[in-house]
Amino acid sequence: MANACELLKAGYSTPCQIEDKSWIQKAVIINKDDIDTITYTVVDTINTKVNFELKATKTGYAVTTIEASSIIKGYATKSRGDNGYPQYLHNVDIIVSGVDNVINEFLQRIDLGLYVVALRTNTNKIIVYGIGSGLVSTDYTQDIVEGGGTYIVTLNSKESSQEGNLPLQYVSATPGNEVIDFEALFENPGP
Repeated sequence: MANACELLKAGYSTPCQIEDKSWIQKAVIINKDDIDTITYTVVDTINTKVNFELKATKTGYAVTTIEASSIIKGYATKSRGDNGYPQYLHNVDIIVSGVDNVINEFLQRIDLGLYVVALRTNTNKIIVYGIGSGLVSTDYTQDIVEGGGTYIVTLNSKESSQEGNLPLQYVSATPGNEVIDFEALFENPGP
């Protein structure tokens, strides 16, 4: 079992009005290999934020659904590794519809790749999943009958290489431009 290396320094009271309670129904999926630099900013010994820059001419790819839904979402599951330290399984659910060649190509690429996914909360915080080890697709069933033409595909951390942090909040290289970066799919147009 791990030694306690962090001590609780403050309590927490759940506010009467919870601000972050839903996701904007857009996921930006980024090929992990397209990330050029990652910068972690440690706010205190535990609270960490992240910035990343894509390689020149690279971009993320948007997956969207109707805004009234809550299908696109991110979440993390905590467990303890063999050494006793916390580890986090990052998960992002996206919705896919149909079975045509475009969808099948998208799914086959998702099934073969390693990704980082950015989501946006209803209060415009950008939360990044899989920045450390990447995300892969889990098993799914392509069944358009049961889901009314749609089905859920989950991207998550590999069991063998889970994340050392909960999903991290993104900070832009230009302060205050987090939503602008997200909406631009984190594209790096290059020189």
